[in-house]
Amino acid sequence: MKILFYGGNHGISDYNALRKLPIWNSHNTGDRRANYNNAERKIARLESEGVSFHKTNSIANTDYKKYDHIFTATHSDSHDAWTEMYSDPSVYKWFLKYTKN
Repeated sequence: MKILFYGGNHGISDYNALRKLPIWNSHNTGDRRANYNNAERKIARLESEGVSFHKTNSIANTDYKKYDHIFTATHSDSHDAWTEMYSDPSVYKWFLKYTKN
């Protein structure tokens, strides 16, 4: 299982359980509909559980082969963080790195 996060902390009650899962969180820093600070807090909470995130500001420039935990903070005022993510082939290649045991 792998997880792509968007937005706030909705529905996350057991951060410890997420530690073992690959996570790629993408959020636009100027998003007014889903506050970027919520995403930052989510990442900080996971880091407090021992997860180390590779932090980047571009999906296209992310070396997905090296990292299981990625936080992409794109400099944009748009709410749409998913179009760039799902139009980049590296996201799908990142997905395919993992299998369910």
